Amino acid sequence: MMYIFLVALLLAKVSADYPEPPPIFQANEHTEWSASEVGKSRRAAIHVDFTNPAGEADAIDMYRVDLVGDSKERGFAHGALMAQEIREFMLTKLPEYYASMLPGDFIAGLPPQIAKLAEKGLEHKTTEFFEAAMWWVYGQEEQYMEQELVDEMEAMGAGICAGLGGSCNTTQWVQQIKTVNMLPELVRMACTAFGAWGEATANTKNPGGLIQVRALDFGGGPFVNYTLIATQRSDDGQSWVDVKFPGLVGSITGVSQSGVGISEKVFMVSDNDRGKNMQWGKYDGVPDVFALRHILEYSKTRTDAELYLRSITRTFAIFMGIGDYASQKFDLVSYKREAVKVYDDQSINEVTSMPVIKDVTYVDKHPQPSGDPSLPQVLQDLYGDLSMENTRIATQYHGTGDVHIAAYDYTDRQMIVSIGRVNCEGNYYPTEDNSDEKVWMAFNRPFLQFDLDELFEGK
Repeated sequence: MMYIFLVALLLAKVSADYPEPPPIFQANEHTEWSASEVGKSRRAAIHVDFTNPAGEADAIDMYRVDLVGDSKERGFAHGALMAQEIREFMLTKLPEYYASMLPGDFIAGLPPQIAKLAEKGLEHKTTEFFEAAMWWVYGQEEQYMEQELVDEMEAMGAGICAGLGGSCNTTQWVQQIKTVNMLPELVRMACTAFGAWGEATANTKNPGGLIQVRALDFGGGPFVNYTLIATQRSDDGQSWVDVKFPGLVGSITGVSQSGVGISEKVFMVSDNDRGKNMQWGKYDGVPDVFALRHILEYSKTRTDAELYLRSITRTFAIFMGIGDYASQKFDLVSYKREAVKVYDDQSINEVTSMPVIKDVTYVDKHPQPSGDPSLPQVLQDLYGDLSMENTRIATQYHGTGDVHIAAYDYTDRQMIVSIGRVNCEGNYYPTEDNSDEKVWMAFNRPFLQFDLDELFEGK
């Protein structure tokens, strides 16, 4: 096995208090393609054995698909190639996750139109409640969805039945896919996002080039064990790669071939007494993750993406981090129902109250404004040396990215990805006494490095 360790870890301006970050493995050395193909599309398994810091045998496992064609062809191939995993994820693992959410504060924190469903006797029938809520959301938002995404979900349902065979009901699977794709509209992701360029990356091997990070904090559940690296090679757009979960059509993490990369974080505020510090919108607009997907598929620049976001009917408040190849810069977009506002390195502190760091736009994992000094501290300590590899120090020190972390190097066209690991109960630790509750979170685990051009070519 090949490790790639930090070359510049011990530079003078890096604090000696930072531990050595997790190692990086080359993904292509651990990828095995399956004989299964659907048209020009195919799937692979990524498996890496390693020894963890406790001296124990450990492993990284990810799924990978290369999807080729128009939206219907890609949707069908996704369903057919991942049919078994989609069935297990959606019909077994997600119901277990729903059970961990209800009853309790979750219902109290929902908008009234969703919370009313609990009054119909579903508050203790977790799967029924979640699926009723998500299906209701789908009904409100379908008219705002691009037809190709609806086509893709319907083709995916047909593909699942082609993969499962037997008496599979395509109509039921189409509804199941449409339903679960609304989960991000119902359950919010905390997360951290930042981009660094110019003077912040001046001492790296690509001086001044853009480095972008997306760290997904989503808590426990089955998600990490079903991580999917999905390359979409579109006939009518540009190619892009997503880090997502089986059956998900929208995007939460990804970068495109010739345009942009995305990060995402829920826009929670620390002085808001409504629900869980949430800024509610309305369920009559483009689902957030579908808007992010559109950016990956069609936007060539940050400006393209931001104009698109202003043009659509929006639902719920999130931060969208958008970097692009053209400018080698990164914006954080305040994406709200009422308006879109773009922040850069000099203005994001209006929201976060964090120190201004030239050529670094960042928002941490907490409701805003945040009083946690850890992210600006590590970014300032690494200033000038913020390479893709050094982002591991930042995410580990801030403790962000339990589910997954992705970092994009726009000059070298590389991506590193780390995923967490959970036990059978969906927890990030191997021991019953919860003695080390963060040991399996993504920021403490090894990364895999992908060559983006190879991904976009299906290699």
